[in-house]
Amino acid sequence: MHEKSDHRYRGFSLVEMLVVVIIIIVLSAVGVPGLIQYYRGATINGAIRSVATEIEKARYSAIGKNVNIGVVFTVLSDHEYRYVVEDDQDRTTVPNWSTLAGADWNLLTTGVLAQAQAGGVRTLPTTVQFVVCGSQTGGGGGATEIGFRFDRLGRPRSFTNSNGPTPNLPVVTPYITMDAQGATICVQELATGRTAWLTVMSGGRVRIQRASGA
Repeated sequence: MHEKSDHRYRGFSLVEMLVVVIIIIVLSAVGVPGLIQYYRGATINGAIRSVATEIEKARYSAIGKNVNIGVVFTVLSDHEYRYVVEDDQDRTTVPNWSTLAGADWNLLTTGVLAQAQAGGVRTLPTTVQFVVCGSQTGGGGGATEIGFRFDRLGRPRSFTNSNGPTPNLPVVTPYITMDAQGATICVQELATGRTAWLTVMSGGRVRIQRASGA
């Protein structure tokens, strides 16, 4: 009498194992580049969204505080940006001011007053930096300002058309394009050269253009 063989404990054959290994290799070759591209896209597009969020905070501050002087947004370097309220936010603390001439940048961004007057210095990811916008944005191209000012209605105004920059505003590379369309800011991914940008429209709305292929 023959005993029935038990197939429940049969192991994988060499051919089956090779097939599984080949499938894993193929999936990795197809999937890993896509994951890398997705991560890079998420980084640069997340960076431009963060800049947009800070700009919107500046705009809402200008509207909510009903400013007389303004709220300035500026790009401080190829990686840093912030906004500052130029109107005196603490009348109980000396010095006090009511005009742009008294709104000294160093005063607004350091010491006790900084907490009431300035947003924090924000930083782009290390793989992304601000760049001068090119023709791809649809504007005139070329940076003209290091910052811009929101008025009480939340509209962006160039320094040229709004009594000049904040006194003692740092002299840095201008990355912001101001034209009839509004204010345009570009960021670029260092590894790929892909660019994303935003435009603060003349009425104050922020429009984002994500990096192509991301």
